[in-house]
Amino acid sequence: MPTFRVWKDSQILNGENEFIFDMTDFDYTDFNDFLMRNDVLLLNKMHTMNMQNQEREAIAETANIRLITDSMLDKHGLDLYEILNGTDCLITDYSSVIIDYLLTDKPMIFTPTDLEAYSETRGLMLEPYDTWMPGDIALTYKRLKAALYQAIYGEDLYHAERERLKRMTHKYIDAKSTERVLSLARELLGSY
Repeated sequence: MPTFRVWKDSQILNGENEFIFDMTDFDYTDFNDFLMRNDVLLLNKMHTMNMQNQEREAIAETANIRLITDSMLDKHGLDLYEILNGTDCLITDYSSVIIDYLLTDKPMIFTPTDLEAYSETRGLMLEPYDTWMPGDIALTYKRLKAALYQAIYGEDLYHAERERLKRMTHKYIDAKSTERVLSLARELLGSY
């Protein structure tokens, strides 16, 4: 789940690489073979605004790579977070979904391949980046595969870092947010 990039005339204005498929050493065939060998299904959810670009619509799907679109979610009456909760790992760059995904306590892999350009144009929510990201930072395709393999089969090396960040970003972790919001809405509406 990469974050939003500003586009103009098919050019990315605030970063060079949009996601793992844009890594300079990325090998699509090898990656697909890697996913198949390890029985991994990669769900690729591009940012809604970036999906409007023709180039993004041409992302190849295979038996082990599936593109998730907003229209697909709407058609099946699903919210993205219902799917996200069912995943085993998150691969992202700067997306705020990192904060939400902390609640799953599952591994994360970060791919900030355009960190300097993105930081200069959009800014980062947490700096310095590598201090705040509770997971492997993969800047190359080789490192991405190693990080994904570690997330699947290895020891969870970042559990304590995820817990630290979760304590700083979430007041509640009890799955009762809807009840609190409804209670506040009732309270506010009752005062009118």
